Amino acid sequence: MSLRNLFLVLIICFLNCENKINESFYLAKELFNNFESILSSEEYSKTIYFYKDSNSLWRDKQDSLVSIKIPYKEHFFNFSESFLKNNNENSSTSLSRYISEYKQGIKVKEFYELDLVLINTIEYKKSIYIVDFNIKGEIIKAEFYDSKGKLIFQSNKEIF
Repeated sequence: MSLRNLFLVLIICFLNCENKINESFYLAKELFNNFESILSSEEYSKTIYFYKDSNSLWRDKQDSLVSIKIPYKEHFFNFSESFLKNNNENSSTSLSRYISEYKQGIKVKEFYELDLVLINTIEYKKSIYIVDFNIKGEIIKAEFYDSKGKLIFQSNKEIF
C-alpha cells in the first residue's frame, strides 16, 4: 500500500470516528432546530395525562407505553451544588430548552440547550448537554458540547 493510500485511509477513519463521536450532538442540534414542530399543540396537551405505572413505566391515558419526544421551553436548568462549588462564577441556573425522549415507557434521554454555562471562566453559550438513562432511570452517560459540537465533558454520571 502506498503512503498516499495509507494517508487517505487514516483520514477516512478519523472522519468516521469524528462523526460517531458527535452523532448525539448532531441529533440534538437537529431537534432544537425543529423544536417547535416536535409535537403539535394537541399532542403536547395529551402529555398531561401521562403517568407512571406500578413498574415505573410511563403510560398514556389509554394505558399504552409512551414512545415520544416532549419539548419544554423556558426552563430554568439548576446546576448541582458540587458543580457550583467548583465553578463559583456560574449562576445557579441557566435558561434552557430541553427535550425528554421516552421509548416503550422508559425515559431514555434528555437533550438540553443551555443559554450560558461558565466553566473555569470560559463561557459556553447555546451549549448542548445530553443525558442517557438506563431502564432504572439512572444516568449511564452524560455529554456536554459547546455550540459547535466540540465535546467538553463526558461522564458516566451527572456533569452539572
